[in-house]
Amino acid sequence: AASLLVQKTKGPQNEFGNSAKQLAEAIQNVTNTSTLFASRLGDSNSQQDVLSATKALAISSQQLILASKDAQRLPDDETIQKMLTSSQAAIGDSTNQLISIAQTVSAIHARGEHELEKAKQDISLLLQNIPGFDSATAQDLAKVARAIVDDTAKLMFAANQDETIDAAKSVYSNVEKLVNTAKPAAKLASNEKDARALEDASINTAKAMINMLEVAKLDRQDEETQPKLEEAAMAVTSSIKSLEEALRKLPNAEDIKIDPQEDLEGFAAKELLEAARIIKESAALLLSAKPERKKPKIPGVLDEYDIKEAILDAARAIALATQMLVEAASVAQKERVEKFKTPEGQKYRNDPTWANGLISAAQSVAGSVKNLVGASNAAVQGEIEEAKLVATAKAVASATAQLVYACKVKADANAASQVNLNQAAKAVAKATGNLVSAAASVSQFNEEEEEDTSSIGFGMRGAALKIEQQTQILKLEKQLEDARKKFLRINKLGYENS
Repeated sequence: AASLLVQKTKGPQNEFGNSAKQLAEAIQNVTNTSTLFASRLGDSNSQQDVLSATKALAISSQQLILASKDAQRLPDDETIQKMLTSSQAAIGDSTNQLISIAQTVSAIHARGEHELEKAKQDISLLLQNIPGFDSATAQDLAKVARAIVDDTAKLMFAANQDETIDAAKSVYSNVEKLVNTAKPAAKLASNEKDARALEDASINTAKAMINMLEVAKLDRQDEETQPKLEEAAMAVTSSIKSLEEALRKLPNAEDIKIDPQEDLEGFAAKELLEAARIIKESAALLLSAKPERKKPKIPGVLDEYDIKEAILDAARAIALATQMLVEAASVAQKERVEKFKTPEGQKYRNDPTWANGLISAAQSVAGSVKNLVGASNAAVQGEIEEAKLVATAKAVASATAQLVYACKVKADANAASQVNLNQAAKAVAKATGNLVSAAASVSQFNEEEEEDTSSIGFGMRGAALKIEQQTQILKLEKQLEDARKKFLRINKLGYENS
């Protein structure tokens, strides 16, 4: 469609108009497909990369249409024709960039699924021949069982591919320790029945985790996935409870506990309140921060002070929106605790997976906001690049997504707390986008500071500079494309070697 549009610049107006319409429709189709593709990704950072590349393609197509209009109006203008050629090349580069990113994201997503499958197969193979450690105590087995409980929460609430991969590796490592520790620990039993019960409980835990790994492959955006994850996690928890009961039959192990925390749900509620306190203090630091204006303000002109203030405003908005999110999560947790008192909720009462996921998410949100505050202040002082600031903002978005998911477990989707939670999550996402835009303004402003083009004018010198800058953009985009291809090769190499 882009090549046809360039060709039609030398044809009749109606044919040119139809070609422009076809390009616009093609770009709209690409946008719709990319949006659908991004929505199916569980990683918010990958979603942002795909959508940003799609936006870049749309901008390139708009620039091509504008350049084509100028070329049709002034077909003999050599400078305009060069700009048309440059715009056509830019849309090709943008298309290649989107394809490269889509391939990279797909490879990363496939690697996460591959790691889950690998852990599943490795556990199945392990169960065919468990060598067992030379010796072990009841406390040793309880310790590794606690790690399995933590792994279950990590696997269920993994917010991106990296977390999924790490969780899968941790699952296999701890399951291997579990079954190998259970074998010598069972020898401590006073009778064959108790020994068999302990080994069976460890094997059943491993089998339940195999199922958990399989379910973890499902699309997290699908509303039917969450109940399946809950059911799989409950099966792991149930087997861990059986293991705990078997452990207590060993000599001097009557009081042993897999999870020493008496009231995990209460502890989760306290962690949410603590997270809210940390975020509130962080927001206060941002509210008190004030960049120093080094030059007098020129009316109507965006200067460095304005950009720094925009960064702080966006960071403040993220902190405040995140504070609202955590407060909404606290209300949702209170409602969940109340639900546990009902007959329907009793079966979830002793399940630590949800509480552990909530605790981890609350801590992650608080930590990411603290990092954001530090990065924002450092960016305003000129101590870090905007890329670091963008990375911390995305970390907040990822952590809040994990918290929202954790809060939805066994919750009433129509409850006011869930509505508030969703609204707060949208506010965090919007504020994060604003911060990314503000950070991009820093880069743009710095480039403008390096070269003042105000006196260039709009003559041939200005046109020549445009071509020069367009060439430089194309070179940089080519370097970016090469870097992305290298990144993709590295990912593929990791996939093949894992």
